[in-house]
Amino acid sequence: EQTETMDDETCNWPVEDKYWDMLHLISPTYKAIPLRAYNKDAFIEPSEVNNALQNSIIEIHFSLHHTFLSKHNPPRDSFCANIK
Repeated sequence: EQTETMDDETCNWPVEDKYWDMLHLISPTYKAIPLRAYNKDAFIEPSEVNNALQNSIIEIHFSLHHTFLSKHNPPRDSFCANIK
């Protein structure tokens, strides 16, 4: 079932006004998964991440897995990132 709003976790994320319409266009078919951020082992809520990381230098380790799905019609690429 398609919906016009994101799930309960992402509905309160700070999104710049210029991106809000685009977010609503993709929300029925894409799932946003928050990047977990911590400050000295204390979890930073998604609604506070922008403020917490402003003017910061961050380091993220991840792996990216790509699969080409040739038997799909039309063929498509699938990507999966795992944050370590």
